[in-house]
Amino acid sequence: MITVKKQFLTDELMTRVTNILSTNENDLKNLTKEIKHSYSLAFPQNHWTFEPLTFKVSFYSFRPGTDMKWHFDNTVLGSIIYLNKEWDINDGGLFMYKLDNGQILAEVPEYNKMLLDYGNCEHAVSTTKKRLDTLLVFGEK
Repeated sequence: MITVKKQFLTDELMTRVTNILSTNENDLKNLTKEIKHSYSLAFPQNHWTFEPLTFKVSFYSFRPGTDMKWHFDNTVLGSIIYLNKEWDINDGGLFMYKLDNGQILAEVPEYNKMLLDYGNCEHAVSTTKKRLDTLLVFGEK
């Protein structure tokens, strides 16, 4: 099951993430604790399930012409946060996922939108026409 949260991170944290990504990607590790805390704030009913997880945060940029084939993350928690301020549905990069009944749904990348896979849902990303910047967050035991 995929959960969608728009305006997931605070404006201040998004600004810090963007600044770090434009200077030194390694500094992103320093924000992992705050990003983990953002999950607890956004999903207070699941707070206890996030605490024992080790969060791994990485920057991933889809180059034009790339996609991601159908797959499972095989982690307790997997999520993507979109960083592009400008994106059009015609730019591709749609996050597609399958429901238990086989139906396929898709989400358009939007700035600061977070998609959470908390049930190991099969998913893919359609071919991008321009660079798509994301934060990938995985929670593992």
